[in-house]
Amino acid sequence: RNSINTCGLVAELYKSSKHYAKLKSFVIRDRFLSLILSSRVDISLNASNPLQDTQHCLNIDKVEYRFLLSGSVKGHISVFDLLDAVEQKDASESCRSSVSAMEYIDRRHRKNISSISSIQWYPEDCGAFLYTDLGGNVCIVDTNKWNEVARFEYHTSSLTSSKLSNIVYDAKVRPTDLFNPLIAVAVSDGELHLCDPRTGGSSIAVLQGHVRGVTAVDWSPVNSHQLLSSGQDGALKVAKHLHSLHA
Repeated sequence: RNSINTCGLVAELYKSSKHYAKLKSFVIRDRFLSLILSSRVDISLNASNPLQDTQHCLNIDKVEYRFLLSGSVKGHISVFDLLDAVEQKDASESCRSSVSAMEYIDRRHRKNISSISSIQWYPEDCGAFLYTDLGGNVCIVDTNKWNEVARFEYHTSSLTSSKLSNIVYDAKVRPTDLFNPLIAVAVSDGELHLCDPRTGGSSIAVLQGHVRGVTAVDWSPVNSHQLLSSGQDGALKVAKHLHSLHA
């Protein structure tokens, strides 16, 4: 802490000089290199043998930066309250703290669920989250009752007559337009689907541009009408001017 205060004082002295940018870069790099993983906090999984249920994806809420979602290869979902680790650490600095799942959603309680491929809290709201699976499903879960409230299914492709099932690799909720929510869905047949969580059922638009599977998707944090995607074709795509998709 003393070193940080000293760096802050030196930074103020040099703030108006030409060396400020170089000093700032040095301090940031020094702090980054000093980061270490905590050896006193364990996150306990409900599985009897965690090695047999690999955790495939995770997401921390953007409201309180407190609740952790984790999706597993076997299709199970766990929710953790990271504040528990902080409180245990404050109570005893010398002891290891263990955080158990505050909620555990078993795959057997849901229909036709495969390995979880992505998971995300709703922006600005911990009352719901969405997840995708390798069986072609996009599901929205209400955390007040911990039940599924909407599902979009992409099991078969509209592009080919192949009987092979589609895989949903990723899905993201548009973060900057809460009055017109859209979910972008990356599908293995090369299509990029847009769906409205308020209506459920089917997509309201399908964007094409990848010649192979779409592996990841993300919305621009500053432009709600810009969507980025990557694919198995080695391409990165940017979709713009999505104004007409407003409900």
